[in-house]
Amino acid sequence: IVVSPDRTLIAFGGRDGILRVRNVNADETSHANEIVEQLHFDRIRMLQFSTDGNQITSVGEDRRIVHYDLYNRTTIGQTEIGGGKLLGLCQLDTHLFAISSSDNTIRVFSDSDQQVHSRLVGHDGSVSILKRTQKHLISGSFDTTIRIWDIDKAIASVGTQGRYVHPVAAQFEDSGAANEVK
Repeated sequence: IVVSPDRTLIAFGGRDGILRVRNVNADETSHANEIVEQLHFDRIRMLQFSTDGNQITSVGEDRRIVHYDLYNRTTIGQTEIGGGKLLGLCQLDTHLFAISSSDNTIRVFSDSDQQVHSRLVGHDGSVSILKRTQKHLISGSFDTTIRIWDIDKAIASVGTQGRYVHPVAAQFEDSGAANEVK
């Protein structure tokens, strides 16, 4: 569930892949202005309004990020992201998003060129939640850890394989972080 920046709309989605948007002040029995749109083929995991409230971006278990225009009621972009099921979403700037997934990775995705520009590694479990402060991205994982990423450093310090390894990454074999840390 997510509330628009002006607090007039509420958007929600679930296992059916359908986005629903309603006016917060609407009569509970009235569905006249409700938006109901199939955005994903599988469960929607995270929704986010744009800062102006005109668009919603979503990620889901179908491994896609979808951008939806609320006022024209159209999908304006969708990209399949490789790796695991997409679980978390956090907007870093106007066209840059952090997307977390069940493959223990965070991807930095640009909707302006529809490309993943870097992968942030350091968790050893599905990365389920992302939040940001002005300078940091905070990630929570099924490995029961949180990581605090310096956003600028993580983007600028990407290695030759398009990866940035968290400086305090776990040393478990499945993260791929052990070789990068050594």
